[in-house]
Amino acid sequence: MEEIKERKRGQNLYIVEASLEYFIAIIIGGAYLAKITEALGMSQGLTGILTAFVSLGYVFQIFALFLAGKRKVKGFITVMHTVNQVCFAIIYLIPLIPIPTIVKHVFFIVFLLAGHIISNLIGSPKIGWYMTFVEEKERGSFTAKKEITSLLGGMIFSYLVSFVIDYFEATGQLTVAFAISAVAIFVLAIAHTFTLIGTPQHELPVSNDSNNFLLAAKTVLSNKRVRHVLVVAVLYNLTTTTVTAFYGAYTAGAKENFGLGFSMTFIAVLSIVHSLARVVASRPMGRFADKYSFKTMGTFCYALLGLSFAVNVFTTPTNGSVMYTIYYVIHAVALAGTNSCIINLLYEEVKPELRMSALAVQYTVSGLIGFLGAIVAGVFVDAVQANVGGTMLGLYAQQWLSVWGVFLCVMLVAYISIFMKKKKGFKRKQALQGNQDLQEE
Repeated sequence: MEEIKERKRGQNLYIVEASLEYFIAIIIGGAYLAKITEALGMSQGLTGILTAFVSLGYVFQIFALFLAGKRKVKGFITVMHTVNQVCFAIIYLIPLIPIPTIVKHVFFIVFLLAGHIISNLIGSPKIGWYMTFVEEKERGSFTAKKEITSLLGGMIFSYLVSFVIDYFEATGQLTVAFAISAVAIFVLAIAHTFTLIGTPQHELPVSNDSNNFLLAAKTVLSNKRVRHVLVVAVLYNLTTTTVTAFYGAYTAGAKENFGLGFSMTFIAVLSIVHSLARVVASRPMGRFADKYSFKTMGTFCYALLGLSFAVNVFTTPTNGSVMYTIYYVIHAVALAGTNSCIINLLYEEVKPELRMSALAVQYTVSGLIGFLGAIVAGVFVDAVQANVGGTMLGLYAQQWLSVWGVFLCVMLVAYISIFMKKKKGFKRKQALQGNQDLQEE
């Protein structure tokens, strides 16, 4: 009975922890990050690359392997998470400091990157710790419940932040909005820290093999089915770093600077619509995955993701409010499945004691490739905007990136359909029970 209560408490605090972390992710990404970079005089191409820092941060998940033999990770995660969120708060204070612009740029990049590096260093062990409170058979439905809670709270939070930014920008006091945003992150960081402290100290399942790094790398690179998941992770991460990472500057950018010219309040309304669509779709997606497998759900969701990018191929400043809204709704439904697909696909294929290590290896590889792709995309965006009219063959840079996104999604759907078919006689129940035979393939 006591074990059940502890498991329930861990699940509830996981939902709270994920929500608080999501609120901070909102305010340091997308259009909100673009608003700071615009105030600092950075280009849309550089803004997109900085937005993709989350992908570069994935590379440092490899260092989580040093924790692979550690059963108790609560203390380390709590301290490091607090540090990384303080770094995020500081980036909102940089525009307020009376120092040369180039120094502001350097500080901004350093603290943004440091925040993402630390966040990803503790990402795998934190997921491993919190997932010990979730039964295998309820992963899909629990993930949906956690996501719905984050989204509902995020709708209110994003609107408040956007209202504050628009209000003070209209009065010529944008720096005041930045200061308020920094305070908000500090408050969220404190609440997040107490949530981690209150979470029970569950021990992680670990491998007894002392050579855990090599074992994890071997699991990812030598096991055919796990290697397929890695390819999917790389392709999906490329859609995020080379396409959606550049939409934030596109939406918040002024029309004369080749942006859609949206106000932050309108962007917040779009976020609410986006979140509602995900809330409606999340639970059905979770049940669908639990019943039919995450592979089947992934195929459907990546197809939807490609459709959303196809809509944005035709999105311009003249029709942006309509077309981008359509894109965002379809994109939201797709994310209801894609967000949990990668982790759960890997969890289906890897033994519990190797999951944290395999996830770290996967994040590292996909993160590095994704960030390199973001650099190329950023150079492309700035090159196109340097042309007369800011277009190439009549299309804005982000429209071309949307074409690229459609291609990546077609690759994803084809790859999963061809290479990730379930074995003959394979049953979902076997996967949820560990399916030891897959580990020895």
